[in-house]
Amino acid sequence: MNKVFVSGIIAGEPALHSSENGMAHLIFPLSVRHRTMNGMMRQEIYAINAWNNPAIWGKENLRVGNLITVQGYLTQHSRENGVLMTEVTAEEFLLGLKPGRRFKAKSAPAVLAPKDDAAPGGEGVQPGQ
Repeated sequence: MNKVFVSGIIAGEPALHSSENGMAHLIFPLSVRHRTMNGMMRQEIYAINAWNNPAIWGKENLRVGNLITVQGYLTQHSRENGVLMTEVTAEEFLLGLKPGRRFKAKSAPAVLAPKDDAAPGGEGVQPGQ
């Protein structure tokens, strides 16, 4: 199984591109902080990719400085210089808007709906779920 959840702050403006076959492709850096085994804080930057509906939703709703959680999977590919890159391909975004409220972007179709008045086909998420 290849599934990953990563929470952090969007560190650069999400950029929407079109792939060679016309699919929407969103790319942005995510800054993640965590504590190491010896108690030191460490900051890492992960490249986040999203395709199609999540990419379009992300371009419309994600901004630099947003605290988000990304649910997706790890991907690897070789760069032109031969360096192997590991990235996160996002399937869903959880956007932390206000303390105590979270919204979930569904993969297909991408929606933004709170749980207490969820849109048809949308699903809200409350803290702790």
